[in-house]
Formats: sequence, C-alpha cells, structure tokens
Amino acid sequence: MFGYVVMNRPEIKFKDYDLYRSFYCGLCRELRERYGISGQITLTYDMTFVILLLSGLYEPPTKKGTSRCMVHPVRKQPVRKNKVTEYAADMNVFLAYYKCVDDWKDEKKLSRLAYSRLLKNKDKKAEALWKKKTAVIIKHLNEISAMERAKIICGYHTLIDWDKTGTEYVNALIEVKVTPQRDTGFDKTAERICNYPEVSAVYLISGDFDMMVLIEGKTLQEVSKFVSSKLSPIEDVTGTSTQFVLKKYKDHGTIMFGQKKTERMLVTP
Repeated sequence: MFGYVVMNRPEIKFKDYDLYRSFYCGLCRELRERYGISGQITLTYDMTFVILLLSGLYEPPTKKGTSRCMVHPVRKQPVRKNKVTEYAADMNVFLAYYKCVDDWKDEKKLSRLAYSRLLKNKDKKAEALWKKKTAVIIKHLNEISAMERAKIICGYHTLIDWDKTGTEYVNALIEVKVTPQRDTGFDKTAERICNYPEVSAVYLISGDFDMMVLIEGKTLQEVSKFVSSKLSPIEDVTGTSTQFVLKKYKDHGTIMFGQKKTERMLVTP
C-alpha cells in the first residue's frame, strides 16, 4: 500500500498547508540531490507525511530556504530539510523500487520493469544506509509474496461507494435452491454460476436455500434478466429468491456513512 496517502486540502489551515508544501519541496530536492532525476520521480505524499510525523516527534534542526525547479521555474518555493528528509528520501526510493517489482510480478507492466531496473542500484544504496529497517521490510514483503503464491492471500479489492459517484449501480443477494449431484454435490453448479461475470461471490449456506449468490448490475432490470435468463434455467437450480440491496451501512469492515459527532453536553465540576 505505497502511494495512497494524499492530503485533504480543504480541511487544513493555510499555515499547515505551507508547512506541508515546504517539506514536500524539501523531499523533492533531497531525492534529486541523492538519487538524480530517476529518484526524484519517485516523490510521494506518503513520505511527506512521514517527514511531518517524525519531525514533529523528534524536532530535529531544520534548514529553511527557497528554491526554483522545473515545475516552478519562475517563483521560488519555500523548502524545509532536515535529517528526517534524508531518511524519507532513502526509504522513498527503496519502497518505490519494490513497488515496481511487485507491479511487474502481478501485472507484467513493462514500464514497471524498466523503471525498477533504473532504481535497482539506487535501491541498494538506500538498503545499505538502513540495513535493519530494510531487512524487516524485505522479510515481510517476501512473506506477503509467499502467501499470494500459496493463495492464502487471494486478491485485493477496491471498495467503492457508488452512491457518491453518480453512477447507477445495483447489488442483489440471491438465494438459490439446488439439487445436489452424486459425487460432486453442489460443486458443479457452483462452478457454473461462478463463471458469469455478473457474479461477485457464491456461498454454500445452511437453511432453506443451498447457495447465496451476490450479483452486481447497472439496473434492477439487468439483475432480474440475469436471474430469469441465466441463473434459473440451470438444470439443477430448482428455485431462487432475490433481495436487492437498498443501502450499505458497512462493507468489508468499512463504515459507508458519516458518523455523527456526539451531542452530549460538556459537564464541568
């Protein structure tokens, strides 16, 4: 999960934004000075957040100045740098390298392979400077890769609140009655249902029905058509019951609506 931290601009004060921008520019300069343009391109908001966090915690001496760059060639921008900035630059390059390697393994993107080769020697420099920290990171990355190969980790999913996108989207829970087959039980029917792209999940359940099928569609009519033309005609399916999801309150451990602030009155002695 590298490259996902972003700043919530509307929610911060001007002085905090200026502080953030100056450390961001400082990290950019540090990357250029230590690793050249190829290292500078790895610049992320993630490590800027780390700089703010560790600088606030340890309060190291910080140099302030101004600088021009390719992005801001006319107006000089405020720059802050300290020991934490150096550490963040090293880790930024190190993590960017392994992110490229992971993307190449997972998605076979040639651009990621090429960029990882540009960063390879630079990655070794950062690894040599922070041996203990990088060793721990590499250990856990290897453990994650091993679990992915063994299908212990089966995938990573993006959770979208479709209500906020303006896009019509429908989820349905379909209970299915199935006649089990000799030797294979419910597996053959389940495999056939899983092959439909509209199906996001299939579960074998207890109770009056045998399976629970989760369907995703653009409209109610699209889901209904799937049930009538694809699901119900399956030879071993003897009945279905469809429930449409009207609103999601929590999904995959994430609360899908804003929590109200407490309205309790402050009581003082």
